[in-house]
Amino acid sequence: MNRPAEDHVHHSIWNAQLVLGVLVFVVILGLGIYHRQQFEEILETFQEWVERAGAIGVIAFILVYALMTVLFVPGWFFTVVAGVAYGVVAGSLFASLASTLGATAAFLMARTFFRNSVEKWVEGNPTFHSIDRAIGKSGWRMVLLLRLSPIFPFNVLNYALGLTSITPFQYALASWVGMLPGTILYVYLGSIGESFALEGEWNKGQLALFGAGLVATILITVKATQIVR
Repeated sequence: MNRPAEDHVHHSIWNAQLVLGVLVFVVILGLGIYHRQQFEEILETFQEWVERAGAIGVIAFILVYALMTVLFVPGWFFTVVAGVAYGVVAGSLFASLASTLGATAAFLMARTFFRNSVEKWVEGNPTFHSIDRAIGKSGWRMVLLLRLSPIFPFNVLNYALGLTSITPFQYALASWVGMLPGTILYVYLGSIGESFALEGEWNKGQLALFGAGLVATILITVKATQIVR
């Protein structure tokens, strides 16, 4: 594997995961404290809609999330929403499926319909060419590393990686596995944020679970990075 590109990914993961996790936590906490009444009303209305929509609502959520991914809308918002609407387990499943579907759609579009445009976009970019060479040598392992590190823009990678030599199946699988730790973390943040907004407070157990979940996600990410290296 290209050593500079690999080391850059590896050394960025710990700090980036920690900063993003805390940032989302602070945003949710701020909404719950300063706009609690409005936030509670929105959540209750949204949850009622989810319950009425049933399976159709799940399908709509997945398709909208995937479409927004193709259109360069940041996916973390929809991932947090999944936690609010469906809880940790189901929310992680739906958000993971949606993000992988959207990422794969963008990848295939870059490889076919928009190839010339994407080539012009990344032309002369040293970071992309370094990543491209690394993928040529290590394939799915480099894609997995990129997905584990949140400092690389999710939407940009979806299109840029369409120009590399990796197969669609390897890309989809590596993307799904690599995005899973972050997906679970954001879904969990949405879930506990919803709990705070409706109940007005977190107990010590919920705070402990948040801290444990954040640390576990970071450790899993770093360990997975060491394994694929």
